[in-house]
Amino acid sequence: TARRNGRDDCCLFPSMDGQDADPVTGIESFDDNSVTNWFRCGLRRPGMRMGRAVQWGFMTPDMPRLSAVCGAALIVLGAAMYAVSGQASLTALIPVPFGVVLVALGAVAARSASPKHPMHAAAAVALLGILGSIGGVPDAVRLLLGSEIENPLAAVAKTVMAADLSAFLGFAIQSFRQARRARQ
Repeated sequence: TARRNGRDDCCLFPSMDGQDADPVTGIESFDDNSVTNWFRCGLRRPGMRMGRAVQWGFMTPDMPRLSAVCGAALIVLGAAMYAVSGQASLTALIPVPFGVVLVALGAVAARSASPKHPMHAAAAVALLGILGSIGGVPDAVRLLLGSEIENPLAAVAKTVMAADLSAFLGFAIQSFRQARRARQ
């Protein structure tokens, strides 16, 4: 964003100090400091919540929406594994409660003025899900290497669940760190 007449507009480079700004347009000249400020300011899309850029220059995802998407993926995973197993095992539905909780917490956070507490709860749920499903990863690796394992469907489901929740938890931690930096 650039500053024109003291307010931020959607342009290329921010004017952090205003010293190098063009007197007519109010847009700062292109120099190394502008590029650094551009990465610090971030790329924003209209309507995107939490649109601050990561230190490396990419967008932080909308965490309530990401919570709902990861939760929906877990619901689909649980339903698919239950259907593929021939509805023989109720344990194939284990990802579903985790998914329902993530979707619910994402919805609460999206409607809340302060999404901090629901997103922290979603991160705790993700951590519990990771701890419960990480045991299937070694079996999935053995399956990929061609070894026979007792329940290949469970190994795949646990691995996908662990990967989904790990990605969500990573983005959540990144978002929490950015929010703390923004407050300082």
